[in-house]
Amino acid sequence: MKITILGSGGGEGFPAAFCSCDHCNMVRRAGGKSLRTLSQTLINDDLMIDLPPDSAWHSVRFGVNFGDIADFLITHTHSDHFDTYLLRHHGMWYAHNMKYPNINVYGSSDVRFVFDKVAEAYGGVNSAIAESVHIKEISAYETRAVGKYSVTALPAKHAPKLVALNYVIKENGKVLVYFHDTGFPEQEILDFIKKNFGRVDCVMMDATMGTANTPDTANHMCFDQDKRLAVLLCEMGIADEKTVLVVNHFTHNNAETHDRIEEIFAGTGIIPAYDGMVIEI
Repeated sequence: MKITILGSGGGEGFPAAFCSCDHCNMVRRAGGKSLRTLSQTLINDDLMIDLPPDSAWHSVRFGVNFGDIADFLITHTHSDHFDTYLLRHHGMWYAHNMKYPNINVYGSSDVRFVFDKVAEAYGGVNSAIAESVHIKEISAYETRAVGKYSVTALPAKHAPKLVALNYVIKENGKVLVYFHDTGFPEQEILDFIKKNFGRVDCVMMDATMGTANTPDTANHMCFDQDKRLAVLLCEMGIADEKTVLVVNHFTHNNAETHDRIEEIFAGTGIIPAYDGMVIEI
C-alpha cells in the first residue's frame, strides 16, 4: 500500500493566510517541508481521504488526476476536509474523459446534508453532475468493500455537532489506521482494533494541538498524547517496531518548523508528516 500525504496542515493551513504570528513568519522564511496545505491523503492511486479546498492545488503540484479516482472517504464535513464546491465540477464541460464518470463519496449522514445544503445555496447542481456523485453513508464500526479495499469506520472524538469518523483501511493484508481529526481514542476503539485487526502496518495520528498540554477529552491530540498513544499501541500489540507511526495535521498555534517537530519526536519512532510525503507499507 502506497500512502501519499498531499496536505499535512490544519484547518488554516500553515502558515495561516491572515496570520503574522512568530510561527507563521518562521515557516514562511523556512519554506520547504514546513509549508503545509490542508489535510488530504491518497491511498495508492485510487482512494482519496478528504476533499479540502486545496485539492485543486494538490492535483497540480503532485500530478494527481482526480478523474482517475473512483472512491472518496470523508472524515467529517468541516470545510477544510469537505469542499462540496469541487464536486460541482465533476462532469459536463468542467471535466472530460474521466476514467470514472461516476464516483462514490463515503462518510456520515452529514455528508449528504452538507452537499445538498451547499448545492441549494448555489442554486442547485446540474442534474447530470449530481447523478454522477453517489454519496454513501457509513456508520461507526461498519465495514464496507470500497473498490479493492476493506474500509471500517471508527467513531472520532472531534466535532460535537457533527458525526466525525476515522478509518481503518485494509488491502492485501496491509492495514492502515487513520486517526484524523480526533482526540485521544477511547479504550473501546483500541480494543476494537486489537480484536478485529491485530497488529497493523501504519498508524497516522492527529497532532493538531502540538506542544500544548491537551486533556484526553479534547477534540484533537497534542505531541505528548501522540507519544503516549504510540506506547499504548505497542503495549496492546496493535503496533510493533515494524509499524510506521506518523503524526500529521499541524497548526501554527502549537508547532514550529518541520525541523523542530522532528527534534521533538526524535528517538520515539514517530515520523512527522509533510506535504508530498510517501509511505510504503
